Amino acid sequence: MLHCQIHDPTKLVDKLRASPVIKPICRLEKGTTPGVGRIYDCLNRLWLSDNPQKAIRNPKPKGSKRPKSGEKLPPKHPGSVKRLVDKALEGRVIEERPEGILQEILKECAVLPSSKLGLLGNPNKLAVAGDGAPLLTGASPYGKRICDCRSKGIYRCNCKRVFTDPHANWGWDSYHEQRFYGHTLYSITSADSKKDLPLYLRLVQGSRNDSVTFVFLG
Repeated sequence: MLHCQIHDPTKLVDKLRASPVIKPICRLEKGTTPGVGRIYDCLNRLWLSDNPQKAIRNPKPKGSKRPKSGEKLPPKHPGSVKRLVDKALEGRVIEERPEGILQEILKECAVLPSSKLGLLGNPNKLAVAGDGAPLLTGASPYGKRICDCRSKGIYRCNCKRVFTDPHANWGWDSYHEQRFYGHTLYSITSADSKKDLPLYLRLVQGSRNDSVTFVFLG
């Protein structure tokens, strides 16, 4: 899907059935192209979450507070990092990990082989660095209207709308000094690697502070 730049399973199936090259690359024999439902089932198995793909809620504003140049937004709740650390030290599980299988695939297929090849530096004295990067979503931050306000001449309303990416929200990109709508991709990389190879990846809400995300990595 990434190679063909196709993000729609229906279009992917059509591409597989029409291409005599891509099909064998995917190790598919003649007449064994998977159906659309099977691809969706595969995606659901890779992402361990029962959360709905759509949500109906009121639109949320961007926020007017602008940090100083080079600064990041502080945590929403003062003292939240300390409380999370205390819970982690007590051995409490803070949250579920819907991307757990993808993390296992990254470890087995990339991290461990890279370590054996010596690409990550000394595994007994591993130096790592963590940082978050904005990951914009293709979903609209304004949602899809389901009310009849426009027919009444009301073009600005706060009625509930349909959002196709329920977990996306407004975050702050400190590098470009601008707000973005989407998620934050937090990564732990090897500081001794010439290519900054990733060791661990985590997808969180765009508004989450990196210090809070770091606690959730434990």
